[in-house]
Amino acid sequence: MVGREDFLAIERLTETVEVPTLGAVTVRELTQDEYADWVAQWASRQAGELTVDHRIYGASLLQRSIVNGNGELLFTPEDVERLTKLPARVTRPLLQAAERLNGITAEAMRDAKKNSEGGPDGSISTSSPAT
Repeated sequence: MVGREDFLAIERLTETVEVPTLGAVTVRELTQDEYADWVAQWASRQAGELTVDHRIYGASLLQRSIVNGNGELLFTPEDVERLTKLPARVTRPLLQAAERLNGITAEAMRDAKKNSEGGPDGSISTSSPAT
């Protein structure tokens, strides 16, 4: 049986993606806190419906997932807007890797939309699809 310390010592998954014109880029999975912050950035509730800012969804996931050789984030939150302007041929493979590492699937997104409960202030649940 897994012990507490073994469980808490789990390291994040990473994936190296070959990007045309750039080369190898490392993508890392999010922690639970990072995931919650990410969801809060692109999701909102309007008239009782979960809405998604698709521009920010991908760019903010990339900002939180792409790391340098030392495992440090390559981009800051201030870079999100610039990341939205990159060509899709560059961002799509990286976004697919980030979604794969974090267990984000179309089915999980549909379930989140169907099962999300807005709080009194219109907030949404930020639990990970993997939980």
